[in-house]
Amino acid sequence: MDIDTLTLGDIEDIENYAGLSFSDIGEDKPGVSKLRTALVWVLKRKEDSTFTIENARNMTPDELSKIFEDTPLKK
Repeated sequence: MDIDTLTLGDIEDIENYAGLSFSDIGEDKPGVSKLRTALVWVLKRKEDSTFTIENARNMTPDELSKIFEDTPLKK
């Protein structure tokens, strides 16, 4: 998964779901888990259009870590 493929609409979807700015993704603050869940949802739906937010919510922390290892966040 490539974070550089996110469109403005993707980022808007992420922010709307999480209620936080996309720039907060690397912060250690309340609500960032929801932001990361939304990021996984949007990235995975690019590969599989049937991937839902519920699928993302059901992922384990290890699965989430693997995705973020494979998808470095650029600042």
